[in-house]
Amino acid sequence: MDVGYYKYRFSRLHTAKLKGKQAPHKAVLLIAVMRLVARGVVCSPEIELTEELVKTYKEVWAEKVPASCPFSCSIGQPFFHMQHEPFWRLLEHGEAYDMMTDELGLYDNLTKDMPNGYSVGAIRRKFRCAVIEKQLYDVICDAENRRVLEELLTIKYLNYNSPYTKVSDTFVYE
Repeated sequence: MDVGYYKYRFSRLHTAKLKGKQAPHKAVLLIAVMRLVARGVVCSPEIELTEELVKTYKEVWAEKVPASCPFSCSIGQPFFHMQHEPFWRLLEHGEAYDMMTDELGLYDNLTKDMPNGYSVGAIRRKFRCAVIEKQLYDVICDAENRRVLEELLTIKYLNYNSPYTKVSDTFVYE
């Protein structure tokens, strides 16, 4: 899979809506993860809910989410609900993941139960980490791919007044 596949997936995130606006949380989370990959903090497809991820998420939110946004900044819900995207899985403590064979298929139809609340602590107690597809990790290791995906996420989910036109499963930005 190449960056085109992830442009397609990222442009179709399952998001909540409020007052006609799409929730920015998943886009902010993905941008935060990509920035941690760029800085060498995230070095594998395993994404732990660390203090560094929380801090980067808040920085991206402050930088990218307009003040008119009707949503509040929280990382717990998007970290948990991202499991409904085909490239993100949650691993509970003690659950195995084979990075060498990228065996996420075992978890494809298994939606994890919600922990007791969406707090960072509750998520950490229930889940060891999230795992993204190895192909996605490989794609976001490339600086140009990160730039393209961040631009797409910003325009589609974080800039409520930005025009875009749907053209055969991709978005062309005007």
